[in-house]
Amino acid sequence: MTKFPSRKRRFLTILLALTGIAITVAYAFCLGACSSLKGDILGIDLKYLGIFYMVVVLLLAWFRKSLLCLLLLAFGAGGEIFLIGYQVKIGIYCPYCLAFGATILLALAVNFTRNRKTLAAMTAAVGFLFFLLFFSGSTTPAYAAGPALPVFGRGPVEVRLYTDYFCGPCAAEDAEVISLVTELVEKNLIRVQFIDTPVHRETIRHAGYFFAALNAKHEFRQAVAARGALFEAAGKRSREG
Repeated sequence: MTKFPSRKRRFLTILLALTGIAITVAYAFCLGACSSLKGDILGIDLKYLGIFYMVVVLLLAWFRKSLLCLLLLAFGAGGEIFLIGYQVKIGIYCPYCLAFGATILLALAVNFTRNRKTLAAMTAAVGFLFFLLFFSGSTTPAYAAGPALPVFGRGPVEVRLYTDYFCGPCAAEDAEVISLVTELVEKNLIRVQFIDTPVHRETIRHAGYFFAALNAKHEFRQAVAARGALFEAAGKRSREG
């Protein structure tokens, strides 16, 4: 037995499919943290696959193909479980991706029936395995596709500092972290790479200023001075509202 009458289940499924499409379109224009998180299946960007997937779900619900709709949602749920695990593993979360996954899981709950639970579970496992085999993810910030991110120092250990100029905790800890990093770089114990994660939409612009400063003088101390100035400018902008 399903928890929802057929008409209500159909309406909710169509509504959730439209919500999923809207979320994916919004993700396509994202300039926040999600812009540093990319993924594809067999070379096809997930945002295009997401729109296509939700359109098919909508059509199946519209034409009352309940079994096919359930199987497609179960397959998608398996894929979303994998993608959520991927975000947990890398420690970067996209709110749009999580919201899209929530719509799939909710739609699956709406269409779930006890007499098909084994079939749904098997299909979800197939979805998980499919993403495990064919998903390719990237966490490179979007603006990094242009100039190469510079590396400073000659030490054997590579250190990557991920920060956002508008992040309060990042700004508070930056002076202490940079002091330690500077000491290790000068002793040739590490080589460091500064990576600006665009959590705040203005960070991409600040990252451009950072690269411009390095183009003027490609030195570690120039990078440190530029970062300090950009953190200060971001702090003033945040306080001014």
